[in-house]
Amino acid sequence: MVVFATVIKIPQVLKVARSKSAEGLSLAAMLVEQFGYVYNLATHYRESYPITTYGDFIAIMLQNMALLVLAFKFSKRTAQGVLVVSAFFAMLFFMCSELCPIEWLRFLTTLNALVSLGSRVPQIYANFAARSTGALSVVTTAGMAIGSCARVFTTYMDIPSRRILLGYVTSASCHLTLLTQILMYGGSSSSTASSGKKQELKKKSAKEEEADEGAAVVKSAEEKKKD
Repeated sequence: MVVFATVIKIPQVLKVARSKSAEGLSLAAMLVEQFGYVYNLATHYRESYPITTYGDFIAIMLQNMALLVLAFKFSKRTAQGVLVVSAFFAMLFFMCSELCPIEWLRFLTTLNALVSLGSRVPQIYANFAARSTGALSVVTTAGMAIGSCARVFTTYMDIPSRRILLGYVTSASCHLTLLTQILMYGGSSSSTASSGKKQELKKKSAKEEEADEGAAVVKSAEEKKKD
């Protein structure tokens, strides 16, 4: 799972980079997700849990950083994106150090289910409202769904913490919901855009016809005056 995680979000990163747009991706959801990965990585590290239960966090977190930078860049807020990413790195180092009380991290893990919902529900709702999944990558989403289900199993087997398990079960459910939406709304983004362009062309054509008709009427009236 750790090896798979090193490339799991690459398709999503490439899709956003090629289209030069993060349309359809919820920035709020991405920020909450990244926060969840940061404190969960720190907690697993500080609690000396097996690397199999959190090794993939490192790879996914770095790929999320790249997505955040691209999302801010294409919304013309590059400086803000760099600041946000720097803040996440600073937060990670602080939480992994002895300066951060372990009790704080344990408390945060009790919120895993809420954080999972907070990082996915905005995206799920946005997809539902738009009847489109925008720039979401089916490969990345499917990989995240599979990875989340695998993490539920490894956590159940290796970590004696039901609060952490509950968070991963919630996360897996949300990823499966997103995958279902991509399968349901697949291609609707492009068809909607195409339909919108056609409507714009029709409106433009209608306006041009009205303008031509108006010019013809004015010209006819001027000719009558001359007569």
